[in-house]
Amino acid sequence: MGRRHLQALSQDHRVELVGVADAVAEAATTAAASVGAQPCGDLAALAALGIDAVFVTLPNVYHGAVVLEALTRGLHVFSEKPMATTLEEGRQIRDQVRRAGRVYQIGFNRRWAPAYRFLRQHVDAGFTPFSAHVKINDGDMLTPSWYTNVAISGGFMYDTAVHLFDMIAWLIGPIESVAALGRQSCYPDYDDVALLLRCAGDRPVAFSTCGHATWAPPQERVELYGDHALLIGGYGPRALHDARESARRLAAVFIPRHGEFVGLRGRRSRLHRRLPGRRSAPGHGGRRLPQPRRPGRGLCQHRRGWPAHSRSHGVSPWISPAVQSRMQRKLTPAS
Repeated sequence: MGRRHLQALSQDHRVELVGVADAVAEAATTAAASVGAQPCGDLAALAALGIDAVFVTLPNVYHGAVVLEALTRGLHVFSEKPMATTLEEGRQIRDQVRRAGRVYQIGFNRRWAPAYRFLRQHVDAGFTPFSAHVKINDGDMLTPSWYTNVAISGGFMYDTAVHLFDMIAWLIGPIESVAALGRQSCYPDYDDVALLLRCAGDRPVAFSTCGHATWAPPQERVELYGDHALLIGGYGPRALHDARESARRLAAVFIPRHGEFVGLRGRRSRLHRRLPGRRSAPGHGGRRLPQPRRPGRGLCQHRRGWPAHSRSHGVSPWISPAVQSRMQRKLTPAS
Protein backbone atom coordinates (compact mmCIF):
# COMPACT_ATOMS: atom_id res chain seq x y z
CA MET A 1 0.00 0.00 0.00
CA GLY A 2 2.88 2.37 0.78
CA ARG A 3 4.32 1.88 -2.71
CA ARG A 4 0.97 2.73 -4.29
CA HIS A 5 0.80 5.97 -2.35
CA LEU A 6 4.37 6.79 -3.33
CA GLN A 7 3.57 6.24 -6.99
CA ALA A 8 0.47 8.44 -6.82
CA LEU A 9 2.21 11.22 -4.89
CA SER A 10 5.19 11.22 -7.25
CA GLN A 11 2.82 12.15 -10.09
CA ASP A 12 1.26 15.08 -8.20
CA HIS A 13 3.06 18.34 -9.00
CA ARG A 14 1.86 19.85 -5.70
CA VAL A 15 3.88 17.34 -3.67
CA GLU A 16 7.58 17.18 -2.90
CA LEU A 17 8.58 13.76 -1.62
CA VAL A 18 11.38 14.23 0.93
CA GLY A 19 11.88 10.92 2.67
CA VAL A 20 10.63 7.37 3.22
CA ALA A 21 10.81 5.66 6.61
CA ASP A 22 10.73 1.93 7.24
CA ALA A 23 11.95 -0.27 10.09
CA VAL A 24 13.62 -2.46 7.46
CA ALA A 25 16.55 -0.45 6.07
CA GLU A 26 16.57 -2.23 2.70
CA ALA A 27 12.87 -1.57 2.17
CA ALA A 28 13.32 2.13 3.01
CA THR A 29 16.27 2.45 0.64
CA THR A 30 14.48 0.75 -2.26
CA ALA A 31 11.27 2.73 -1.85
CA ALA A 32 13.06 6.06 -1.42
CA ALA A 33 15.25 5.47 -4.48
CA SER A 34 12.17 4.89 -6.65
CA VAL A 35 11.00 8.49 -6.05
CA GLY A 36 14.29 10.26 -5.42
CA ALA A 37 13.75 10.65 -1.67
CA GLN A 38 15.94 10.00 1.36
CA PRO A 39 15.61 6.73 3.32
CA CYS A 40 14.99 6.98 7.05
CA GLY A 41 14.87 4.49 9.90
CA ASP A 42 12.00 5.99 11.88
CA LEU A 43 9.58 8.89 12.17
CA ALA A 44 12.03 11.02 14.16
CA ALA A 45 14.57 10.91 11.32
CA LEU A 46 11.82 11.66 8.83
CA ALA A 47 10.59 14.69 10.83
CA ALA A 48 14.16 15.98 11.05
CA LEU A 49 14.07 16.54 7.28
CA GLY A 50 11.67 19.45 7.84
CA ILE A 51 8.58 17.79 6.39
CA ASP A 52 5.04 19.19 6.62
CA ALA A 53 3.00 15.98 6.46
CA VAL A 54 3.30 12.20 6.57
CA PHE A 55 1.45 9.26 5.03
CA VAL A 56 1.09 6.34 7.45
CA THR A 57 0.76 3.07 5.50
CA LEU A 58 1.91 0.54 8.08
CA PRO A 59 0.09 -2.67 9.07
CA ASN A 60 -3.04 -1.92 11.06
CA VAL A 61 -1.88 -2.33 14.66
CA TYR A 62 0.92 0.25 14.20
CA HIS A 63 -1.33 3.06 12.97
CA GLY A 64 -2.31 4.44 16.36
CA ALA A 65 1.13 4.95 17.92
CA VAL A 66 2.74 6.41 14.78
CA VAL A 67 -0.17 8.76 14.08
CA LEU A 68 -0.07 10.04 17.68
CA GLU A 69 3.66 10.67 17.43
CA ALA A 70 3.30 12.50 14.12
CA LEU A 71 0.53 14.73 15.50
CA THR A 72 2.59 15.45 18.60
CA ARG A 73 5.43 16.61 16.33
CA GLY A 74 3.04 19.04 14.67
CA LEU A 75 2.72 17.16 11.39
CA HIS A 76 -0.35 16.83 9.21
CA VAL A 77 -1.30 13.16 8.83
CA PHE A 78 -2.90 10.95 6.23
CA SER A 79 -3.38 7.47 7.68
CA GLU A 80 -4.56 4.35 5.98
CA LYS A 81 -7.56 2.76 7.62
CA PRO A 82 -8.24 1.74 10.28
CA MET A 83 -7.80 4.74 12.55
CA ALA A 84 -6.55 2.36 15.27
CA THR A 85 -7.21 -1.15 16.50
CA THR A 86 -8.18 -0.19 20.05
CA LEU A 87 -10.86 2.19 21.24
CA GLU A 88 -8.36 3.86 23.59
CA GLU A 89 -5.95 4.75 20.78
CA GLY A 90 -8.81 5.98 18.61
CA ARG A 91 -9.94 8.38 21.31
CA GLN A 92 -6.38 9.57 21.89
CA ILE A 93 -6.02 10.39 18.20
CA ARG A 94 -9.33 12.28 18.20
CA ASP A 95 -8.28 14.35 21.20
CA GLN A 96 -4.78 15.03 19.85
CA VAL A 97 -6.16 16.25 16.52
CA ARG A 98 -8.37 18.73 18.39
CA ARG A 99 -5.48 19.96 20.52
CA ALA A 100 -2.87 20.17 17.76
CA GLY A 101 -5.14 21.67 15.12
CA ARG A 102 -3.48 19.55 12.45
CA VAL A 103 -5.15 18.04 9.38
CA TYR A 104 -5.87 14.35 9.93
CA GLN A 105 -7.46 12.16 7.27
CA ILE A 106 -8.22 8.43 7.12
CA GLY A 107 -7.98 6.60 3.80
CA PHE A 108 -11.69 5.85 3.38
CA ASN A 109 -11.50 5.82 -0.42
CA ARG A 110 -15.13 4.79 -0.96
CA ARG A 111 -16.14 8.42 -0.43
CA TRP A 112 -14.60 9.22 -3.83
CA ALA A 113 -15.83 6.11 -5.65
CA PRO A 114 -18.56 6.81 -8.27
CA ALA A 115 -20.53 3.85 -6.89
CA TYR A 116 -20.99 5.67 -3.59
CA ARG A 117 -20.95 9.25 -4.84
CA PHE A 118 -24.15 8.24 -6.64
CA LEU A 119 -25.79 7.46 -3.30
CA ARG A 120 -24.50 10.59 -1.61
CA GLN A 121 -25.75 12.82 -4.42
CA HIS A 122 -29.29 11.51 -3.95
CA VAL A 123 -29.07 11.90 -0.17
CA ASP A 124 -27.86 15.49 -0.62
CA ALA A 125 -30.73 16.07 -3.05
CA GLY A 126 -33.31 15.10 -0.44
CA PHE A 127 -33.50 11.29 -0.28
CA THR A 128 -33.89 10.35 3.40
CA PRO A 129 -32.83 6.80 4.33
CA PHE A 130 -34.80 5.43 7.28
CA SER A 131 -33.15 2.01 7.26
CA ALA A 132 -30.60 0.09 5.21
CA HIS A 133 -29.07 -3.25 4.30
CA VAL A 134 -25.32 -3.41 3.67
CA LYS A 135 -23.00 -6.26 2.72
CA ILE A 136 -19.37 -6.74 1.71
CA ASN A 137 -17.54 -9.96 0.80
CA ASP A 138 -13.86 -10.85 0.72
CA GLY A 139 -12.52 -13.54 -1.60
CA ASP A 140 -9.16 -14.31 0.01
CA MET A 141 -8.06 -13.64 3.58
CA LEU A 142 -4.56 -14.98 2.91
CA THR A 143 -3.44 -11.99 0.82
CA PRO A 144 -1.46 -10.27 2.23
CA SER A 145 0.11 -12.90 4.46
CA TRP A 146 -0.50 -10.95 7.70
CA TYR A 147 -4.19 -10.48 6.96
CA THR A 148 -5.37 -13.32 9.22
CA ASN A 149 -2.82 -12.56 11.94
CA VAL A 150 -4.95 -10.72 14.48
CA ALA A 151 -1.82 -9.56 16.30
CA ILE A 152 -0.94 -7.49 13.19
CA SER A 153 -4.22 -6.83 11.39
CA GLY A 154 -6.36 -6.36 14.48
CA GLY A 155 -8.96 -8.65 12.94
CA PHE A 156 -10.92 -9.19 9.72
CA MET A 157 -13.37 -6.37 10.41
CA TYR A 158 -10.59 -3.77 10.44
CA ASP A 159 -9.52 -4.31 6.86
CA THR A 160 -12.30 -4.22 4.26
CA ALA A 161 -15.53 -4.13 6.27
CA VAL A 162 -14.44 -0.89 7.94
CA HIS A 163 -15.02 0.86 4.59
CA LEU A 164 -18.72 0.06 4.75
CA PHE A 165 -18.92 1.23 8.37
CA ASP A 166 -17.73 4.57 7.06
CA MET A 167 -20.34 4.49 4.29
CA ILE A 168 -23.10 3.83 6.82
CA ALA A 169 -22.06 6.81 8.94
CA TRP A 170 -21.58 8.98 5.83
CA LEU A 171 -24.88 8.14 4.17
CA ILE A 172 -27.24 7.43 7.07
CA GLY A 173 -25.81 9.00 10.20
CA PRO A 174 -23.48 8.38 13.15
CA ILE A 175 -23.56 4.82 14.49
CA GLU A 176 -24.83 4.85 18.08
CA SER A 177 -25.02 1.16 18.98
CA VAL A 178 -23.85 -2.19 17.62
CA ALA A 179 -24.98 -5.78 18.18
CA ALA A 180 -22.92 -8.47 16.45
CA LEU A 181 -22.88 -12.22 15.87
CA GLY A 182 -19.68 -13.80 14.52
CA ARG A 183 -18.37 -17.19 13.51
CA GLN A 184 -14.94 -18.68 12.74
CA SER A 185 -15.91 -20.59 9.62
CA CYS A 186 -12.81 -21.07 7.44
CA TYR A 187 -10.08 -19.06 9.19
CA PRO A 188 -8.88 -18.65 12.78
CA ASP A 189 -10.30 -15.13 12.78
CA TYR A 190 -14.03 -14.37 12.79
CA ASP A 191 -14.70 -14.52 9.06
CA ASP A 192 -18.53 -14.50 9.19
CA VAL A 193 -20.06 -11.51 10.93
CA ALA A 194 -23.62 -10.18 11.02
CA LEU A 195 -24.36 -6.89 12.74
CA LEU A 196 -27.39 -4.83 13.66
CA LEU A 197 -26.52 -1.16 13.90
CA ARG A 198 -28.57 1.72 15.22
CA CYS A 199 -27.75 5.07 13.63
CA ALA A 200 -28.77 8.54 14.73
CA GLY A 201 -32.54 8.96 14.64
CA ASP A 202 -33.13 5.30 15.60
CA ARG A 203 -32.42 4.16 12.05
CA PRO A 204 -31.70 0.40 11.89
CA VAL A 205 -29.06 -1.02 9.54
CA ALA A 206 -28.45 -4.72 8.87
CA PHE A 207 -24.78 -5.27 7.95
CA SER A 208 -23.21 -8.59 6.96
CA THR A 209 -19.65 -9.39 5.91
CA CYS A 210 -17.92 -12.61 4.88
CA GLY A 211 -14.20 -13.27 4.55
CA HIS A 212 -14.34 -16.64 2.79
CA ALA A 213 -16.67 -15.91 -0.13
CA THR A 214 -15.48 -14.89 -3.62
CA TRP A 215 -14.67 -11.74 -5.56
CA ALA A 216 -17.80 -12.25 -7.67
CA PRO A 217 -19.83 -9.07 -8.06
CA PRO A 218 -21.49 -7.43 -6.38
CA GLN A 219 -18.72 -7.67 -3.79
CA GLU A 220 -20.22 -4.66 -2.06
CA ARG A 221 -23.86 -3.58 -2.00
CA VAL A 222 -25.76 -0.88 -0.14
CA GLU A 223 -29.55 -0.60 -0.14
CA LEU A 224 -31.07 2.52 1.41
CA TYR A 225 -34.80 2.47 2.16
CA GLY A 226 -36.68 5.76 2.12
CA ASP A 227 -40.31 6.86 1.95
CA HIS A 228 -41.65 4.26 -0.49
CA ALA A 229 -38.31 4.44 -2.28
CA LEU A 230 -35.21 2.26 -2.68
CA LEU A 231 -31.73 3.59 -3.46
CA ILE A 232 -29.18 0.96 -4.53
CA GLY A 233 -25.41 1.44 -4.80
CA GLY A 234 -22.09 -0.30 -4.38
CA TYR A 235 -19.98 -2.29 -6.82
CA GLY A 236 -22.84 -3.41 -9.02
CA PRO A 237 -26.04 -1.98 -10.51
CA ARG A 238 -27.03 1.46 -9.23
CA ALA A 239 -30.63 2.59 -9.22
CA LEU A 240 -33.29 4.71 -7.56
CA HIS A 241 -36.75 3.14 -7.38
CA ASP A 242 -39.66 5.35 -6.34
CA ALA A 243 -42.87 3.44 -5.62
CA ARG A 244 -45.07 6.52 -5.65
CA GLU A 245 -43.67 7.74 -8.96
CA SER A 246 -44.06 4.26 -10.44
CA ALA A 247 -47.67 4.09 -9.24
CA ARG A 248 -48.39 7.50 -10.73
CA ARG A 249 -46.93 6.50 -14.09
CA LEU A 250 -48.69 3.15 -14.12
CA ALA A 251 -52.00 4.77 -13.21
CA ALA A 252 -51.60 7.12 -16.14
CA VAL A 253 -50.78 4.20 -18.43
CA PHE A 254 -53.33 1.64 -17.21
CA ILE A 255 -56.47 3.82 -17.02
CA PRO A 256 -58.68 1.91 -19.47
CA ARG A 257 -60.29 3.83 -22.30
CA HIS A 258 -62.73 2.70 -24.92
CA GLY A 259 -63.60 -0.31 -22.75
CA GLU A 260 -60.52 -2.45 -23.39
CA PHE A 261 -59.95 -5.42 -21.15
CA VAL A 262 -56.87 -5.44 -18.92
CA GLY A 263 -55.55 -8.88 -18.02
CA LEU A 264 -53.90 -9.15 -14.61
CA ARG A 265 -50.35 -10.49 -14.47
CA GLY A 266 -50.05 -14.24 -14.11
CA ARG A 267 -49.32 -17.00 -16.55
CA ARG A 268 -52.52 -18.92 -15.75
CA SER A 269 -54.66 -16.06 -14.51
CA ARG A 270 -58.06 -15.69 -16.18
CA LEU A 271 -59.17 -12.83 -13.96
CA HIS A 272 -60.40 -9.82 -15.93
CA ARG A 273 -62.26 -6.65 -15.19
CA ARG A 274 -65.63 -5.97 -16.76
CA LEU A 275 -65.48 -2.42 -18.04
CA PRO A 276 -68.36 -0.19 -19.19
CA GLY A 277 -69.41 -0.81 -22.73
CA ARG A 278 -67.81 -4.24 -22.90
CA ARG A 279 -69.42 -7.61 -22.46
CA SER A 280 -67.86 -9.92 -19.92
CA ALA A 281 -66.17 -13.00 -21.28
CA PRO A 282 -64.37 -16.00 -19.75
CA GLY A 283 -61.16 -14.89 -21.41
CA HIS A 284 -59.90 -12.08 -23.56
CA GLY A 285 -62.59 -12.00 -26.19
CA GLY A 286 -63.07 -15.73 -25.59
CA ARG A 287 -59.32 -16.30 -26.06
CA ARG A 288 -56.39 -16.65 -23.70
CA LEU A 289 -54.29 -13.57 -23.20
CA PRO A 290 -51.30 -13.29 -25.54
CA GLN A 291 -48.40 -15.40 -24.27
CA PRO A 292 -45.32 -15.42 -26.53
CA ARG A 293 -43.77 -18.86 -26.45
CA ARG A 294 -40.18 -18.09 -27.30
CA PRO A 295 -37.93 -15.07 -27.00
CA GLY A 296 -37.17 -13.32 -30.20
CA ARG A 297 -36.81 -9.92 -31.68
CA GLY A 298 -38.39 -7.29 -29.44
CA LEU A 299 -38.62 -9.66 -26.47
CA CYS A 300 -36.68 -9.55 -23.23
CA GLN A 301 -34.16 -12.39 -23.46
CA HIS A 302 -33.64 -12.93 -19.74
CA ARG A 303 -37.33 -13.39 -19.00
CA ARG A 304 -39.19 -15.54 -21.46
CA GLY A 305 -41.99 -13.80 -23.26
CA TRP A 306 -41.67 -10.30 -21.79
CA PRO A 307 -41.97 -7.42 -24.26
CA ALA A 308 -38.83 -5.29 -24.47
CA HIS A 309 -40.50 -2.17 -23.04
CA SER A 310 -41.61 -4.10 -19.93
CA ARG A 311 -37.98 -4.59 -18.94
CA SER A 312 -37.34 -0.87 -18.51
CA HIS A 313 -40.75 0.25 -17.31
CA GLY A 314 -41.91 -2.66 -15.14
CA VAL A 315 -44.96 -3.35 -17.33
CA SER A 316 -46.71 -6.70 -17.19
CA PRO A 317 -46.95 -8.42 -20.56
CA TRP A 318 -50.26 -10.08 -19.71
CA ILE A 319 -52.46 -7.30 -21.08
CA SER A 320 -54.51 -6.86 -24.19
CA PRO A 321 -52.77 -5.93 -27.46
CA ALA A 322 -54.74 -2.67 -27.65
CA VAL A 323 -53.53 -1.56 -24.22
CA GLN A 324 -49.98 -2.66 -25.03
CA SER A 325 -50.04 -0.49 -28.13
CA ARG A 326 -51.30 2.55 -26.23
CA MET A 327 -48.74 1.99 -23.47
CA GLN A 328 -45.91 1.83 -25.97
CA ARG A 329 -47.00 5.14 -27.52
CA LYS A 330 -47.23 6.76 -24.09
CA LEU A 331 -43.83 5.50 -22.88
CA THR A 332 -41.96 6.29 -26.08
CA PRO A 333 -40.43 9.81 -25.93
CA ALA A 334 -41.44 12.16 -28.71
CA SER A 335 -38.80 12.57 -31.37
